[in-house]
Amino acid sequence: MAANFVPLIELFGKLRSYENVTAQVESDERTVTKRTTVQRALRSLMGLLAASSDCPHVEFLKPMAYFHLPFSSEDETIYRVASSYLLAQYFRRQQGKDSDLGLDGLKARYQALQQVNAAMARRMRAIKIEDGAVNALALLDLFAQTLPYSIDAALEELQPAFERSRM
Repeated sequence: MAANFVPLIELFGKLRSYENVTAQVESDERTVTKRTTVQRALRSLMGLLAASSDCPHVEFLKPMAYFHLPFSSEDETIYRVASSYLLAQYFRRQQGKDSDLGLDGLKARYQALQQVNAAMARRMRAIKIEDGAVNALALLDLFAQTLPYSIDAALEELQPAFERSRM
């Protein structure tokens, strides 16, 4: 994960977290442009770089990197995290493996991710960069810290959207 962050730090390490930027993400499927702060733009990019790294602690996020949604809201991220995890559990079940429909494994993975984020933040602070990248990681970690305790309530808030569907 650290290796994936090096080019990001080299490019954006001199920017302060509160500076406003216009960020644009282009892919084959879409172009997304957003006027935001450095820390929020870098949070989205760091999330993608972390999830696409070879770090075993973020391996469960690889499908989210494949289906990355730049600048996603908290509700969108909760939806994507839960959907991705549950789809992985479906595939495990299809292969005759144990599956976790209660999200306990997801919560445990996010708790472990907090240790990775803390170590990464220490490494970033040690190289004396401006706070843009460090605060972007802090925003990612805030999500990792709250997810194990808030996902059940967050999913309850999304439930009405499914009650109206005919699934």
